[in-house]
Amino acid sequence: MSTRSVVVIFLFGVCLGLSVAGMQFSLQLGSTTGDCPSSSYKESLSANAPPSTTTSSTTSLEPLHILFGMSGNDPGFFEEFQVCLKSVLLNAPHQRATHIHIMADQEAFQTLHHTNATHKGIFETIQLQGAPWFQDITISTYNVQSHVDQWSEYIRQRVNHQNYPATEHHTVGAYFRLFPQQVIPNPPEFMLYLDTDVAVMANMAGMLPYADPTYTFIMSESCTGVMWIHVPKLDQFWNHYVPQRKWDIRIEHDQNLILGVAQAFPNDPIVQVLSPTWDLQVAKHWRHVTRQQLLALRPDGIGLIHYNGGGASKGSSFRVSDFVTKDWAQDGWAIPALYYRELPWEWVKFMGRMMVEERGGGGGTIRIQTTTKH
Repeated sequence: MSTRSVVVIFLFGVCLGLSVAGMQFSLQLGSTTGDCPSSSYKESLSANAPPSTTTSSTTSLEPLHILFGMSGNDPGFFEEFQVCLKSVLLNAPHQRATHIHIMADQEAFQTLHHTNATHKGIFETIQLQGAPWFQDITISTYNVQSHVDQWSEYIRQRVNHQNYPATEHHTVGAYFRLFPQQVIPNPPEFMLYLDTDVAVMANMAGMLPYADPTYTFIMSESCTGVMWIHVPKLDQFWNHYVPQRKWDIRIEHDQNLILGVAQAFPNDPIVQVLSPTWDLQVAKHWRHVTRQQLLALRPDGIGLIHYNGGGASKGSSFRVSDFVTKDWAQDGWAIPALYYRELPWEWVKFMGRMMVEERGGGGGTIRIQTTTKH
């Protein structure tokens, strides 16, 4: 990497470290009328007004719940996860706790947590347990291996796809996001699902107003890689909508099942469109709009970049995808991904400590816990 490239990435990192608080949105989403209220979140952050500056306790605020689904042990996939996790931690809300939930099969669970003479688990390697942070962060991993066969068969019976639910492009882990209510004790009302090929760019408190209890899923027009899930409605999705037909799913993505149900019941509140401010999909834009054109279209900024890794590659999207390796990278799309990819974990923890010190102490810690579900 040239000296100039290093300087660009460094300067981007400095800018990225400046948290943006009190983001205000007035976008009209899909066919929705009015705001996007949330029974859990609207008391502390409104879509049409900046957060109150009144000092108050943060312990009563509902945590931001984030969900990952993980299957297998491919090193590239887990490098992706670490890149995404860095961006989540550094952009977690300052006024409420964050709870990160990881649904993992046996291989993924061992990759994350199992340490022996020949292998060191990822969380043992990066040493986050007990790290001081500006708010409490809990990372819970659930070993869901005992559910995998049941879930796979359940889906297979309801769709027309000979390889469903696992193909060369996606593992069964892509469907874990549709079953959190079965494995997470006292599941929250809303969970924000993230693919691992996501780089968060701004404080995630800005996403809270979009958690609308009217809908089961709040997602982009055609992708579930960044998606609010209204957890209490998942059982209705599986027990009422899905059994009504054999779904003609010709592509193996779980998102096609969601979109198929939504199209079959257009008058029911199943899917709402998420603001592209919080799901800028690089693969959707880079072949049509240059970076400069996009900056002109969205001058107020973006909160999240979704790099749409996908495909059959076993390598990290942040290392092998076209946006990093080909000429498109010269347009600037790769800079956020490269910044988080190359940011050492010790530097991440240092940044967390500095934010605690800047607040005069207090804050919280990162806590890591595991659960095996039977």
